[in-house]
Amino acid sequence: MKFKEGDLVKSVLSGKIYKIENTRDSIVTLDSLDGSSQVLTEENNLNLFYEGLKNLKTPSDSKNRGLGNVHELTHDLSKKLDLAQGLTSKDA
Repeated sequence: MKFKEGDLVKSVLSGKIYKIENTRDSIVTLDSLDGSSQVLTEENNLNLFYEGLKNLKTPSDSKNRGLGNVHELTHDLSKKLDLAQGLTSKDA
């Protein structure tokens, strides 16, 4: 899958959700939605260690029970991230 800036991805190792913030050459910057961490990785690693949120299975899938509505979750997280970015840019 081809990822682009602004996409939300989930780490298959930790389950943490990141937003692709920047892509330069083959290096990608991932920022966690809660702001607690940032990851730098090669673009090729995205397909190995990250899953696009639009590829997540529905809650009826036994592996993802309890996940809830993924679309609603990502929309809510995106709104919170946009709000947080707006607040920090005003403070700068």
